[in-house]
Amino acid sequence: MTKVSENLESNIVGRVARYPLAANENNSLIPLFEAIHNSIHAIQDLHGDNAPSKGRIEISIVRHDDEDAAIKGFTILDNGVGLNVDNYKAFRTPDSLHKFERGGKGIGRLGWLKVFENISIRSGYEHDKQKYFRSFDFLLTEDGQISNIVHGLSNGQQPAQGTEIQLVGFTSNFSGKCPKEFDKVAKKIVAHFIPLFASKAAPSMLLIDGAESEDLRDFFEKHIVEQIDQDFEIKTSSEKADDVDEDELEEDDEVENKSELQEPIKLQIKHLKCHKSIRPKGGKGKGSYNWLFLCAHDRSVVEIPLDQALGLKTLDDEYIYIGCVSGDYLNEHVNQERTAFTFVADVQKAINGAAVKNLKDHLSSYIQEIKEIKKVVARSIIDKNPQFLFLKGEIDQFIDGIKNNANEEEIKLEMFRRRMRRNKQFSHVNAEIKKSKDFSEEIKQKVDSYKGFLEEEKKGALAEYVLKRKSVLELLDRLLGYNQEQDEEKHYLENAVHSLICPMKKDAHDLEFEDHNLWIVDDRLAFFDYFTSDKRYKDFVDVDSEDRPDLSFFYNSCFAWRRPSDHTDSIVIVEFKRPGRDDYQRGDKHKDPIMQACSYIENFKSGNTIKDKSGKVISGITEGTTFHCFIVADLTKSLMTTLQGMSYHHTPDKAGLVIHSQHPQALIEVISYEKLLKDASTRNAVFFEKLGLLQG
Repeated sequence: MTKVSENLESNIVGRVARYPLAANENNSLIPLFEAIHNSIHAIQDLHGDNAPSKGRIEISIVRHDDEDAAIKGFTILDNGVGLNVDNYKAFRTPDSLHKFERGGKGIGRLGWLKVFENISIRSGYEHDKQKYFRSFDFLLTEDGQISNIVHGLSNGQQPAQGTEIQLVGFTSNFSGKCPKEFDKVAKKIVAHFIPLFASKAAPSMLLIDGAESEDLRDFFEKHIVEQIDQDFEIKTSSEKADDVDEDELEEDDEVENKSELQEPIKLQIKHLKCHKSIRPKGGKGKGSYNWLFLCAHDRSVVEIPLDQALGLKTLDDEYIYIGCVSGDYLNEHVNQERTAFTFVADVQKAINGAAVKNLKDHLSSYIQEIKEIKKVVARSIIDKNPQFLFLKGEIDQFIDGIKNNANEEEIKLEMFRRRMRRNKQFSHVNAEIKKSKDFSEEIKQKVDSYKGFLEEEKKGALAEYVLKRKSVLELLDRLLGYNQEQDEEKHYLENAVHSLICPMKKDAHDLEFEDHNLWIVDDRLAFFDYFTSDKRYKDFVDVDSEDRPDLSFFYNSCFAWRRPSDHTDSIVIVEFKRPGRDDYQRGDKHKDPIMQACSYIENFKSGNTIKDKSGKVISGITEGTTFHCFIVADLTKSLMTTLQGMSYHHTPDKAGLVIHSQHPQALIEVISYEKLLKDASTRNAVFFEKLGLLQG
């Protein structure tokens, strides 16, 4: 039996069908990029170090003749070495190792078949000092993929040395995916080959669209305003590979690799400050301004948006940052499609982290500006949320510990996390103090630490309480003007003010201390034994009356409402009138506030006891019970007319009136809304000032 050997056969149609190239705008240009890169290699083969000065690539855009004039393909012409014997053999061999050392994977032309329907190649080359010409069509078929071959000695009629590739007619999947604008195609080519342009290794590259043309090297240079090169190295170890993720850039900013260290990886990074018009677009980071390119063989392989990691968009409103990382290690670990690297997970994380640390140092002045803005936001949050006061003295450390792109909501959320962790920490400290039998130096330090924690918590609670008062007064100020939700110029109803100061249809059993704002009228009101808000008399006094005093307070033992020689109980009534009201009329119970107040007093006097809703007796009403009434109303013309003939005197600020009623006996104060707001603000001013709440 004879031993023989045979070669594997490749099914090109199957290979192309499985070729991992999704139909989108970026990938519609991948075949163009592959063809351009082939031209670059061909030029480098022929011209060597003189490639940038002697090499020339012309990229002509082919458009439809209809009104839309969409792009239907490209022609790429170069003056490189041509499809000589070796290159042609490599072209006919999928997965050829012909350009392996230069990053070639031997499958780029399969992408041509994936995207375009009509592909033709014409090339001139030299062999044994003679000029040859070769042309053929490249088809997606089971057999005969290279057809219509013409090959022989050049007769002078064919193109000179170099290659022309025509890619025309997008396949159905890619139809309509290619960008239409000349400028957009130019920017995408430049963005793809930025490492080559940045290294000044690019040959002349002319993009032609009918009468319009531009050298892409000049196009690139016009958009670069600064370039700085730096070397860096990292150390890492091995695990299974992960995908590159923008979020990891922030998380792995300072990588601590506790695994076994391998040889350092030496890399270079080019820091480019570019005009924002050439920023790469599309893909996962669509819309991002700043990018990190991980490159292999002078080509961008992985493009990572940086906006979130940096917290930046434009630099100086006009520019963007592009970082190009390159090195032998990257060249040796790129996959065959040149769309990803074959790194293990720790290597990927370490490269990401080291590159981001490097570029953050480079962009430190811009990042510092962002941090200052975050400080302003953080201080504003603290001012509005005093429970975070403990962070005020460590704001710099706090800002350094959060993402640069953190918005106000995220900053506030992190503050909540810090407070929870802090409370938990000091809860443990308190437990340790309680369990300790000896008052050692360590316990003394913990006691001091815990005392500091309690002091800060008290300050935060007080500040939160004061801030709430400031907010309530600001709302009251708005309620005293016209109702903005109505077309007519009408004031808010008195119910709006009433509800702000105390919820309606409630009594003392329904509300906690923090549920009302009685301090606006008078700080003494909070020391009640019992009160009602917008309740019928018959519900709490043994009298048959449907009248509803706005607020009624009962005091059995509060010295705040007594004169020095007085030992009687007190009842305080508060009545609100609509801000701006000017239809008062003397003698009309519904339009005469003094008459209304006296009527309320008589209702109380006609009853014997006050009971809560459960029937429990709260207070007895006697001849000695004193009454103090507040009428909150603007001192309009009709109100002052109603008061004519009464014995009253103005308050020192002329914004209120005091009436000593004899029948019934009561002290009645008429307070304007202006005075109500001003007095409440004045009583709290010292607290507002301490918190810095009086500015603006």
